[in-house]
Amino acid sequence: MSVVTPLMQRFGLRHPILQACPTPTRPRSSRRASQETRLTRAFSGRPARGIVNRFMTAIEPPGETSAALPFPLQNALTRPLRGAAGKAGRAEFLSLWAGQGLRLARRQPAAETEAAIARLKA
Repeated sequence: MSVVTPLMQRFGLRHPILQACPTPTRPRSSRRASQETRLTRAFSGRPARGIVNRFMTAIEPPGETSAALPFPLQNALTRPLRGAAGKAGRAEFLSLWAGQGLRLARRQPAAETEAAIARLKA
């Protein structure tokens, strides 16, 4: 039994089901949730800024001491969970790294982004 299996079961994830799921083109996330970021050690044991999700909140509830192990232990512990969540499109269990400028990002076709960059270079 994997060390991370009890953690996966706590969040309702099971290896056989996740391995059978198709990989989505992008993780599910709401617009509101996708704009909130904070520093966390929940996924790797090292501090990094990520989009707040269910796993981050469970391991490091706001105002409480982190339950994360030091790097590389936390990284090794969460690797199977992150891999399974990625295959199942479960963004609430993925490390979604993003900087403080995330709120400045906007959705637009790639062609529009390329055109804007070309105008800047001209």
